[in-house]
Amino acid sequence: MIFVTVIFAMGMMRAVSPRDIQANAEQRNADVLAEAKQGLVSWIGNHEYTGNPVVYGEFPHPDSNGDGVQDSSSASIGRLPWKTLGIAELKDSAGETLWYVVHPSVRIGTLATSPPTCPASNQLKPYGVKGNDLNAITGTCVLAIIFAPGALLPGQSRPNHVATNYLEGAPQFGAASTNYANYATTGPFIQGPINSSSGQPLLNDRFIIVTLNDLRLPPTQTPNVDKCKNWVQNGGSYTVGDLVKYQGRAYKCLQSHNTYGDPNWAPDLVPALWQDVGTVGQCNQGAL
Repeated sequence: MIFVTVIFAMGMMRAVSPRDIQANAEQRNADVLAEAKQGLVSWIGNHEYTGNPVVYGEFPHPDSNGDGVQDSSSASIGRLPWKTLGIAELKDSAGETLWYVVHPSVRIGTLATSPPTCPASNQLKPYGVKGNDLNAITGTCVLAIIFAPGALLPGQSRPNHVATNYLEGAPQFGAASTNYANYATTGPFIQGPINSSSGQPLLNDRFIIVTLNDLRLPPTQTPNVDKCKNWVQNGGSYTVGDLVKYQGRAYKCLQSHNTYGDPNWAPDLVPALWQDVGTVGQCNQGAL
């Protein structure tokens, strides 16, 4: 009986080996990053830029103070604004909230009247652990990157809101022409882990990219704008081309005139002044 117990205990010890712990941590990071990306892409596809026309595709600003809400500032890097996205506060295998960098050309307030396109300059350049250019691998441009910052490394201090205390850098190698800098708004960014020549950890960030092809955007829409005013019997002033609503119909003014309270000047009674152009439903459908 004692022998069986010892064998069972040895088996349990093997089940929680350092390799298993690392594999579980990597899976945890992969899962939360994928969930965060899904939440971000869903929010982008449902968030309307309230201009004319209505445009989808804006990315939220990062969270700069750790409250989970986006901050309308010039910062392009910070924590993932999970409250703004309407998702849970996702944490990586080290218990850290996720971080987020977004290209400034797609943040809220920058799209104007068209959906996002691949930035012409200062593109986000993420690389794999061996220096592979992930832009080239995906075949599309990267608009945002979500990071699992990992455990505290030597030289870092937490908790705070300073990117260098959560995201690291590393010397250049592979396809990079400059040092990697996950804490910088333009990178270049590198997938961890990376160790020094002596085996000490230099960078333990993991990330997932959000590309232009990841976005699932509704078509650009022209908002419904009511082009017709209510006809006023007394005190109205109308010029040629004005549109009015009266008793469920829409009318276009044919001659400039004013109204002085005479009900006989109603649009349906004076064809010399008003042209019936259809139902009032056409006033906000772009048909007039």
